[in-house]
Amino acid sequence: VLDTDQVNAMAAPYGHLYVFKGLLDLVDTEDELAAVLGHEVTHVVARHSLKSFKESLLFDLVLSSFKNRKYNDAKTVLALGNLFRELRYSRVHEHEADYHGAHDAILARYDPAGAPAFFGKLLAKYGGGRPSRVESIFSTHPVSTDRISRTQNLDWVQKDNPRYVDSMLSVAQGYADRSQFVGAAKYFEAALKAAPNSADAHRAQAWMLTLS
Repeated sequence: VLDTDQVNAMAAPYGHLYVFKGLLDLVDTEDELAAVLGHEVTHVVARHSLKSFKESLLFDLVLSSFKNRKYNDAKTVLALGNLFRELRYSRVHEHEADYHGAHDAILARYDPAGAPAFFGKLLAKYGGGRPSRVESIFSTHPVSTDRISRTQNLDWVQKDNPRYVDSMLSVAQGYADRSQFVGAAKYFEAALKAAPNSADAHRAQAWMLTLS
């Protein structure tokens, strides 16, 4: 944890994760923090920073091969094009990290709804206006409204899909492990509604009844 009020988190290429104190002050639940950590873990596992570094290094080597001054204009155009390419791939990487971060939160028995909840806090803290097209082009991260929408509509966040009963039960179990039985009951009931014939869901319901 880095002792700074900035709201941020980052991942070093080989697996060290850094969370800024300002981010810890912003989140209200472990589920929101789990989504952030899952996001950063995805950057490491997918080797996003290393890929970007290697691609940039290769591009710089190619540009350096143009020694003649008559190629200066072409080098400028190519450098600008590479900048836009890097920004675009940065946003693609961020969406990928959001996607897998929410899924990893489920595997760790946290609620994937923590992801859109966290992005909602970012939106409230830093403003809700949609950026201009130019600002969007030069941004390294997707806008918060898009990230909220994407993470709210992930398949495993939808509670009416019987394909994701295991995910619902995992989240419910996580809530129960933390003695947050209201959250556990919500997901257990969603699992039963989505798959009323699921033996696992019925066993989970019976287990909840013993606690109530």
